[in-house]
Amino acid sequence: MDMQTVQSEASVQGVYGQWADQAVILQVKSADLRVPLRGVILSETERSVRFRVNDSWDIDIYKHMILAVEEESWMESIT
Repeated sequence: MDMQTVQSEASVQGVYGQWADQAVILQVKSADLRVPLRGVILSETERSVRFRVNDSWDIDIYKHMILAVEEESWMESIT
């Protein structure tokens, strides 16, 4: 799968471009589970988002599974 690099500039064609290279929390749904994932959005394709968890684990998440993107505040990261 060819991943398109996401840049945080206004010219980015994609819903997730504004969140590129920022600490975020993805609310992800799979079947009856809803899971928050902390990490950084790296890139996106038409169908998926490449997401880095724990500074070393890159995963591809289908866009239809993403319920929300939330900015991670420093208070959330210490609790």
